[in-house]
Amino acid sequence: MKQAMYDPEFSRLTPEVAEQNFRHFMNTVNYELFGKAFHRHKKRISVIPSLECSPSGRFHYHALLDRPIHSDEPNFCDLIRSSWINTRWGYKQVDIRPAYDPAGWVRYMMKRNHPGDAIDWENAVLP
Repeated sequence: MKQAMYDPEFSRLTPEVAEQNFRHFMNTVNYELFGKAFHRHKKRISVIPSLECSPSGRFHYHALLDRPIHSDEPNFCDLIRSSWINTRWGYKQVDIRPAYDPAGWVRYMMKRNHPGDAIDWENAVLP
């Protein structure tokens, strides 16, 4: 994530702003995948997001997203990249990998190596 920007004045990324940015990202993804059913019927993909702060103080997200059956992997990855980059705080570094061991991935995301690291429950959507 971008950590700070001038737009039109200097703003620094905070956990609250990061969560709001992730919510906007997920709204964009869900609307692209489900169209009006996202709003009308609350159709959404499952996601477990984890907001972390590196030792150097950089905020970043790890997220486990459940790709819907009707979306093939290349198109889904393109949607994730473009939706993230087009958010206000999104940065061009996006690493997408298949989760061959979802339980192991969740354990990794729940590690508590740094104070304040946690699952972003406000944006989590469980199956």
